Amino acid sequence: IILFVLSLKKVTYCHLLKICVCLMIFIGLSSCSLNYQIKQANKRYDIGEYSVATPRYKRILSRIPRKEKQLKAEIATKLGHCYRFLSDNRRAEAAYRQALRFESHPQDSTFFLHYADVQRENENYKAAAKNYYRFLLLDSTNVWAKNGLLSCDSARLWKKLPQRFSVKKCDYLNSRKSSDFSPVVMNDDGSLILFTSSRVAKGVKGIKNSKITGQRNNDLYTVRCNNKGKWEEAVLLPEGVINTDMDEGVACLGSDGKTIYYTVCRSIPGETHGAEIYY
Repeated sequence: IILFVLSLKKVTYCHLLKICVCLMIFIGLSSCSLNYQIKQANKRYDIGEYSVATPRYKRILSRIPRKEKQLKAEIATKLGHCYRFLSDNRRAEAAYRQALRFESHPQDSTFFLHYADVQRENENYKAAAKNYYRFLLLDSTNVWAKNGLLSCDSARLWKKLPQRFSVKKCDYLNSRKSSDFSPVVMNDDGSLILFTSSRVAKGVKGIKNSKITGQRNNDLYTVRCNNKGKWEEAVLLPEGVINTDMDEGVACLGSDGKTIYYTVCRSIPGETHGAEIYY
């Protein structure tokens, strides 16, 4: 009986030792994996691929232990920045608010400025003004923050007063699930408009999505108002000449009325390119 008990203790001890070693290895690998994921997400963020970085930061945030509050605050702040760059201000505000719960005094010196910006965009003027004040305590001469604070006060006043102008959405020019922006009037009577859109033109194949926005790469279109006063279907400018599988963006018309200047964002594996001007 004594020999059996000693043998059992020896086996149990060996098993416990193996379990402890396995746990240590697992924890070590998990930590390395998390650090690697953060590094990869930061790499995407640094080159402006916000739509790629966003889901990565979300996964990372859910994996960071609660006790590592500073790291959770840092990732939540980066997530808020991504949403802000993608113009998803509701989610950006929520991410910044989450970051504050983890760390009341953020390491990012511009945190309260960006937090105030998205709150202002969301018409949360009172909270935005408070955060502009908090940022101005750190940088009292910052013009952006001063203008943001002024705009909050002005917006609250303007909403109470009647306006000389009315602003309406052109439903007949906008597509439902795409972005349409930067219209340029191309002639004197305003019947021809050039604009940028991520919509898909009929017959177009080989669609690429932007790693910045997550939407289809933009192209340039024209739309014309006919003699009956109705806007016709938008027309894609010639492919291969102006529009390509890259991201063609904001355009303007030269003083001669014939030259179009526009931006192109090229995406080449292994290379980093900013926006370039073409004509």
